[in-house]
Formats: sequence, structure tokens, C-alpha cells
Amino acid sequence: MAQRFSTVAVFGLGTTGRHLVDALVRGGRRVIAVERDEPALRRGRERVTAAESAVEFTTDPAAAARADLVVEAVPERLETKRRLLARAHAECPPETVFATTTTGLPVTEIAFGSGRTDRTVGLHLFPLGPDREAPAVEVVGTPLTADAVLADVRELIRDLGRIPVPVADRPGFIGGALTMAYLNNAVAMYERRYASRDSIDTAMTLGCGLPMGPLAQLDAMGLDTARDSLEALYERTGDPRYAPAPTLAHMVTAGLVGVKAGRGFYEYGAGGAARGGAADGLGEPVPARAVRRIGVVGSGTMAVGIAEVCALRLSDGAGGPERAAREGGAAAVERSLERGVRRGKLAPGLLTEAMGRLTAGCELQALGACDLGSRPWPRASTSNGASSPIWTGCAHRGRCSPPPPRACPSSSARWRHGGPRTSSGCTSSTRLR
Repeated sequence: MAQRFSTVAVFGLGTTGRHLVDALVRGGRRVIAVERDEPALRRGRERVTAAESAVEFTTDPAAAARADLVVEAVPERLETKRRLLARAHAECPPETVFATTTTGLPVTEIAFGSGRTDRTVGLHLFPLGPDREAPAVEVVGTPLTADAVLADVRELIRDLGRIPVPVADRPGFIGGALTMAYLNNAVAMYERRYASRDSIDTAMTLGCGLPMGPLAQLDAMGLDTARDSLEALYERTGDPRYAPAPTLAHMVTAGLVGVKAGRGFYEYGAGGAARGGAADGLGEPVPARAVRRIGVVGSGTMAVGIAEVCALRLSDGAGGPERAAREGGAAAVERSLERGVRRGKLAPGLLTEAMGRLTAGCELQALGACDLGSRPWPRASTSNGASSPIWTGCAHRGRCSPPPPRACPSSSARWRHGGPRTSSGCTSSTRLR
């Protein structure tokens, strides 16, 4: 049973090590936290949030002899990890289990270097920030790892409130192989000026629904850790996706390694809170004008998604941004929001508020009231005369009359009405430059 892992030694109190210590203490384990010297130990002690009464901080590697499980969370260098576990092998009883937290190095080679080929496993965690970890932990076995050892470690992970994911000893496993290529590509996009730092992270969080943008995620995991993992993966696979982006290497050399240093792609205050950080290098930001109404023409998946996001997020009821959309969308948005309520992801009151910001319509003149559209046209209003924040377009299936031709006097663009009727019966619009 995993309960026999009552005492766990953790070597290294960086990002992964400190998350491990906190998780183990919360799971009722006694932890021996080992660092290479007093300054590193002092920094590690400051990062750990668990009660110090449950953690023994030391610089003496021999203290690991009292542990049932020894976990190394030191930098991603093969010889460093092998030497550390080989020394622990000489100190610890034969029944002690070893674990490595490598992302890019072969667990099998580390196991052979440790001297305990049948009692060494890989543990790959997914830190999401200074105080958050993903619930999944990859448990890596080698061809020689004893089945009983793997079963015990998986049970320990479950007992810590995590989900063990069994994986084979392949480069990067699952999470590392996919994630490191993605993170490295984000840095390459940034250095090639595809987009600013904030644009890249916002696109991936609000656009793709990820909990953290790639550049913020690199800061959280440590740019030095990311670079070392990429180098290990590149050396093992030869895949150019893992060749560290030059900017990553430059920032590590400059000491800008992320949250633990107080600065990476962002700057961090007390507790690891982001405060902005280095300039994006894409020019001074232009002050934005207020946007209170946005027009979304269409009723497909993209239009419905845009309308839903804006109805939920962009209106604060106190003069903040509001938005407008097009119909067919209205019913689809309501169905999507109702699914969120049924799944417990959305409060019923928010559904009512969001639908109150939507206005359905089939005439393109309504876009004239939008801030992200053609301003000169009259502002649309609801049946009671009140202005509605969001306008959505048509799903009336042939029952609409084409609006009269009308042109916007703007010098930058104009909208032409009265074009061919679509299959839904509504008049198409064309934006002319």
C-alpha cells in the first residue's frame, strides 16, 4: 500500500520540488527537503507554503536514508541526476523507492545510474503557476520497473488527490512532448514579432480557453528549466521543434528566469503576482477608445461564440464595454449558456443578464449603432425604447425584406446594402475599401 510512503525526501526546492513538498505535506506525509547549500535552502524554504513543522530542511544528503521514497527535482542534467541518486542508493535501505522528475531525459538511463533499476520511476508534474498544479501526474515506468513499485507510486498519487497517468519511457512522455514544443514555438513567435507578449497570451487564454498563456506558463515553470528540458529533448530526438529559441537562451543568461527570479517575460511582485514586465518591443501602446456595442454578423459557430463571450465578459453594467451581435445567434447563445448552467459552470442569474445584452435583428442598418462598425446609422432600440447592448442577426428563413440601399459616408470604408439575397432570405452586406 502507498501508505508505507510515510516519509519522503525531496532533493531540490525549485518550481517542481516546492510543489511536491506542499502536495506531500497536504497529503499527510513527513517531508525531508534537501538542498545543495544554505543559500539555496533558504530560498527554497521561502517558496514552500506548507507548515514548517511537517518539513525538515537540510543540506545533508544522508538525511534521505530515513525516507521511504526519494524524489530528485534537481536541474535537467543527466549526470547530475544520476550522481545524486547513486549517492542516495549508497545511503538508503534496499526497499527505498527512487523517483525522478525529469521531462526530457530517459528514465531508464537515470534508473541504471542510480543502481536501482527495478525500484526507480519517473514522476512528471504540471505546475501551472506559483500556487497551482494540474491534477494529473504522469507515472513513468521502465522495462525493468517492478509492477508492485508502479502500483504503490500510483496509489500514492491518488492519495495526494491527483490522477496518475501511466506512460512509457519516451522522449517528453505525453505532456512534455506536446507542451515543450508549443511553449518553444510561442517564444519563437514573440522574437519574430508575430505578436506582442500580451497578445500571444491573451489569444491562448481567452481565444483557446487555456488556463495560462504560454509565456506566463514559461515564467511559472522557470525559463532555465524550460531551456534545459528543450535541450534534452532536442538531443534525444533531433526534432527542430525542441531546439531552444534564441530569446529563451538569452533571457536565461541574463537571469530573467521567471517567477522565482522576480522577472521573466513579466515582472512579479510579492507572492509571484505579475505586474507587467519587459516591454513587448512592438511600439508604444495606443490609447483605446471605449467600445460599448459590437456588431457580429452571422449565426454560425464562430458568431455564436463571439456573442456569448462578449455578453458574459465584456459588460460590467457600470459604463464598461458592451457589445452587439447578429441573430440566429441569439437562440444558439441561449442554448449554450443553458448548458453551462446545467453543468454548474454558470450561475442562472448570469444567463439572464447575458441574454439581456443581446438584441436579435435581420437588418444591417442596426450595425450603424455599433462602435466596432459603421457609426453614422441610427442606434437600434428595443420595443420599450431602451438601448440594448448586443445586436444579433437573422435566422428568419426567407421572411425578411431586404433593407434599402445605404452607404456609409466614412472615407475609410463603406457598406453597400441591397445585394443578392442569401439562402436565409436576408440581404448580404459587402465591406468595400
